[in-house]
Amino acid sequence: MNPKPLRFAGIIFDMDNTLLRSHIDFARMKREVRELLLGFGVMEEETAWDRHTTVTMIDSARSHRNYTDSVDRAVWRRVAAIEEEGMAGADLEPGVAECLEAISGKLVLTVLTNNADAAAFKALRETGIDRYFAKVVGRDGTTALKPAPDGVQRILRQYEAIPPHRWLSVGDSWIDGMAAQLAGVPFVAYGPGAARMEEREVRPLGAIEAMYELMRFL
Repeated sequence: MNPKPLRFAGIIFDMDNTLLRSHIDFARMKREVRELLLGFGVMEEETAWDRHTTVTMIDSARSHRNYTDSVDRAVWRRVAAIEEEGMAGADLEPGVAECLEAISGKLVLTVLTNNADAAAFKALRETGIDRYFAKVVGRDGTTALKPAPDGVQRILRQYEAIPPHRWLSVGDSWIDGMAAQLAGVPFVAYGPGAARMEEREVRPLGAIEAMYELMRFL
């Protein structure tokens, strides 16, 4: 008997808190970036920053007339320093090793992260899972970060034989889901953030608590 054909041909994984359990303090990152943006005079004090991620806060500030290349460099240096500190000694999320081993060679496996490329490559290599991925796209390789769909669209262009509906995106944050949704790619929510997706108008195909549960969607 022939095995049942897979529903999807490729997967786009988020990295932090999806594949890897890093220790990046995202609350601190957002707080310190906000302080920088306020200090440079490119963001208003009353901005509803609790509704922002670090990335969307920076994107909003970029429209300010005083936002310069030097401001941008200073902001991203702060982000990179917090990322590097938090990714040191990262572990795999539950079920990741088993899942990747089970689907390796059966689907095109990729990673899309808002982290710097070098940091992403290093973390995947140090956790021993870099060999599973055909493509890793970090923030240096996109024109706009998640929740924008640019990174997802870049991956789709590289694998034009696979239509968007045969890709599956997996991530822990609404920004992963929104990026996929805007690109026409189905999305599965990972971890406790799934309950808050609807607030951001993200409609996941489903939700999982451990990565081996992904098998039921494939």
